[in-house]
Amino acid sequence: METNSLLLTLINEVLGRPNKSNKHRGQHEYDCPVCGGHSKLAVNTRLGVYKCWVCHESDNTYGSVKKLLSKLGGPSIWDKAKKLGINFKVDKTKVTDETVGVIELPTGFTRFEDANPNTMVYKQAWRYLTKQRKLTPHIIFKHKMGFTTHKPESYNDNFTSRVIIPSYDKDGELNYFTARSWLPYNKMRYKNPDEFYK
Repeated sequence: METNSLLLTLINEVLGRPNKSNKHRGQHEYDCPVCGGHSKLAVNTRLGVYKCWVCHESDNTYGSVKKLLSKLGGPSIWDKAKKLGINFKVDKTKVTDETVGVIELPTGFTRFEDANPNTMVYKQAWRYLTKQRKLTPHIIFKHKMGFTTHKPESYNDNFTSRVIIPSYDKDGELNYFTARSWLPYNKMRYKNPDEFYK
């Protein structure tokens, strides 16, 4: 069994089965045990890093997989890791090059603060966030949320009729975003940028 698979077995002992996996990229998504964020804890076994996209800043839930297992695993996990000969070393250069990449907001993204509140799309997106998701205007503006109605040229560019919730690092640089459809008949309610998996 490869080191990646062994490491994933240990992580699954601590976090349970992942909600979503891309084994080729070593990318796995879990519910965050710290903040309860559904499928917001991303773990990359190939690169040995993890991050919760909800509470990474407030609860310090990001860093090496070694840190993750230290926080949540306990001594028995360490004993198993030692017996299996798992190496927790992280190549920071690879993490920067392969997991961060260049994240850009979807084509046609408009912040609520820059948009015309009288348009139908603004009203639909605003209603979704304030009525269904129960977010306050303060939170929406503070986190620079917006929406897009761009008609896609390809499947990967399909962010039409979705609210966009961006994430910025401590320097104010965009590092991720999530897109949520406000249309009740849309089977794919959530969509994340593929760049995260590069």
